[in-house]
Amino acid sequence: MFDIGQKVAVIDIGSNTTKALIVRVEREKIIQEVASKSLPCRLIDSGASEIINFSKAQQDLVLSTLKELFAFCARYQVFKTVLVATEAFRKSTNSAKVRSEIECQIGQEILILSGKEEAKYIFHGLTLDPLVASVSSMQAFDLGGGSLEVMHRNLDELSFAESLPLGALKISGKFFTSIDLPLEKAQVSSARNMLNEAFKYAGLSTQKEASLIGLGGAVFFLRKILNREAGIAFDERCRLDFHKIQELFERSASLTTEDRLKSFPDLPGNRADIFPVASLIIAELMKFLKQDTLIHSFFNLRFGVAACLVSKPELFNVSGQ
Repeated sequence: MFDIGQKVAVIDIGSNTTKALIVRVEREKIIQEVASKSLPCRLIDSGASEIINFSKAQQDLVLSTLKELFAFCARYQVFKTVLVATEAFRKSTNSAKVRSEIECQIGQEILILSGKEEAKYIFHGLTLDPLVASVSSMQAFDLGGGSLEVMHRNLDELSFAESLPLGALKISGKFFTSIDLPLEKAQVSSARNMLNEAFKYAGLSTQKEASLIGLGGAVFFLRKILNREAGIAFDERCRLDFHKIQELFERSASLTTEDRLKSFPDLPGNRADIFPVASLIIAELMKFLKQDTLIHSFFNLRFGVAACLVSKPELFNVSGQ
């Protein structure tokens, strides 16, 4: 059991970025965000095959990134830190070796979440969002570099939670010759067909009365770009329109990465190359689900893990800080 005022942290090793969230225990089982930090840490090469194998450079990058994030957490006098990893570590052929070496150097166990665990923790995080609390029927997705998590909720029951290997880096490597150049129309068409087949095979269903909630870096930057272009402050609008997302995909896909950075100054360098593909995945998912809008939420995997750490610490009986 954690005392009121104690801080806990969750560090999430993603496929494109690694992030830390620090929260404070406000009262029993209630948490409040204190600080967060995100660092680029690409572990899936956009032009690679479906086989993931961490290179020496990627291993060094993960290690240096984690050291920086642990130092960040230490400044806030965190009582407990949980370190989780997702799709890249799930699928890498040398995951066990790299995991062991990193754990030895940082003295912290890495919890590699299964796809279903990741989806359920994301859903748990979403339940903390005041915007979502009043929604009785909800569809949600979290798009990362390696995977796409999709969840459905009817009333208070989680009726569907799946992790699909449809992350932006995965789709980029599978269908596109070079994402630094304008995307070829034939390759876009092939990606669209595959995505729709994958959605059908996964059992995704249309729930027109449900609200669609979107999470992940791509949704954040879609919101940032679209709000700026509309002359609206970022915090003023969290609802994104399908047609605007589709149109932004078409624009960004027609540009080189260099020109995307010029046209969309809000895009960081480690996202400009995969931004059109990420936008394509989101647009195709919205079209498949027959959703005209989505609501952007920040209450993601890290919030879900932090909340569960506070409410059920026995689930995280791990060594380390």
